[in-house]
Amino acid sequence: MYPADVSQTTQDSPAQPHLAAYPTGKENRSFQEKWYVDRPWLDTPTRIQRDSFTVGGFNNWKRALARDRGFDRHVKSQTHIISSANFFEYQSRQKSNTTVIHVLEKSRADQIRNNRNKLINISSAILLCAKQLLALHGHDESIDSHNHGNLIEILKWSAQTDPLAKAVLKESAGNATYLSHQIQDELLHIMANQIRDSIAEKLHGNVYGLLADEATDVSHNKQLSICLRLVDDQYEIKEFFLGFIRLYLFDADTLAKEITVLQELQDLIDDGGGRAVDARVCTDLDSAQNLITTISERLKLMRDENSFKDLFHRAITFGNENDVNMNGSIRMRRQKTISTRFKNCVVTSSVGHRDYNTSEENFRVTMYFPTIDSILIELNERFSCHNLQIANSISSLSPMNEKFLDTEMLQPLIDHLRLEKNMIINEISVIKPMIKNTKLSTTLDLLNELKSMEQAFPSAVVLIKGAVTFPVSSVACEPSFSKMKLIKNYARNSMSDERLSDLSVLAIEKEFEIDIEKVVDVFAKKHKK
Repeated sequence: MYPADVSQTTQDSPAQPHLAAYPTGKENRSFQEKWYVDRPWLDTPTRIQRDSFTVGGFNNWKRALARDRGFDRHVKSQTHIISSANFFEYQSRQKSNTTVIHVLEKSRADQIRNNRNKLINISSAILLCAKQLLALHGHDESIDSHNHGNLIEILKWSAQTDPLAKAVLKESAGNATYLSHQIQDELLHIMANQIRDSIAEKLHGNVYGLLADEATDVSHNKQLSICLRLVDDQYEIKEFFLGFIRLYLFDADTLAKEITVLQELQDLIDDGGGRAVDARVCTDLDSAQNLITTISERLKLMRDENSFKDLFHRAITFGNENDVNMNGSIRMRRQKTISTRFKNCVVTSSVGHRDYNTSEENFRVTMYFPTIDSILIELNERFSCHNLQIANSISSLSPMNEKFLDTEMLQPLIDHLRLEKNMIINEISVIKPMIKNTKLSTTLDLLNELKSMEQAFPSAVVLIKGAVTFPVSSVACEPSFSKMKLIKNYARNSMSDERLSDLSVLAIEKEFEIDIEKVVDVFAKKHKK
């Protein structure tokens, strides 16, 4: 450790302590305070009188002022003259911020600022291409090419008036150009995540519905579209697109797993704790249930040979009346040969495709029965007992329903949203007489009526928000499929799944403003070098 009375850095002035008495030497002589005058370079430690912190220090106080001895000899020495000159030069550079350290730091700061400005220009151009559904890359981006792709061509155009954009292109042959496709993908992902984070902020403490639907892209890959439906702070129903997930399997377990793998969506599920059910809401659900039951029973009755024969003969009659050839022969399929393994066996029949003798038999087995079976399966899955119970609860929140705000009818929805039943009962008992003379037509009207009193009826408002966020269908995912076809077209069929997802988010959710400065900040944290 250094003593406190010794200058320790180049920024410290020489230590010149002022004491009543200074330590004495062998001849009972000591340092004199008046010697500090005109000697600003003099450094005098008081507690350590050894060479521990000096090289060839001086303590012969008898000769301190002697001519050509002591201080006089030191001042005239070449070492002192050079050191003094260097020290004064250092002080001058310190004041003007031109020391080696300052120059290096300034150079580094200028380089960082330059790279940051380049990233801002490039990110802005990438965002423009993403929002306008333009491809970033060109077919040929070599020096001799006349078209280097939209991104570089946009930078070229802006370079005519922007020196910074010109610098980006000028340095494109060196390091840190930030024009590679890896950097583009990373910047796209950061910008898309900024939108996802903005959507996540709207979900905190809110009820939302999750919508998912799949479609095939131009590369014949199954893409699952993920959307959210919620009531925002202005009590308006909003739907947001989160991205695409590539599907390799199509069972329910795989779909659930792929959704939770998406890290941004996983955070939303952990915070929100809700889930969406595909349910159709109707103010007269009793009639709808009767209609569904009647249709199912009717389809079951139609699944027999007599019903098919009647339908088939009516089709034949209609065709003959309209000059349609109904006697077309069935294309004969190639007869399968019996395997040589069964050469010495008696084969009465084989499992597999059957050849039908008549067109009537062919239509009945290959089209009529499978179609009815498929419709029945879809009806049973879509209108399951659980879904209908929740739909009943939602319909009881409609002012046009006979069982409006019936707590027993609301029980399935209360359980689904994990709300406290007693709280709902108490709040509804106050709401009913309060809105008795109010003209309400829809559940959304009821929500708007209570929005100014959300603090008084928190559970009831959450219940109503949950009802209006239940999606009628997954139609909200359809716009994302339209954008997917425009983004990943025939000329861009090699696009990665993550890039497709991020580009789609930027192209669809245009109402969110992208903070380019924050984008560069996130990028800089990942690339500190």
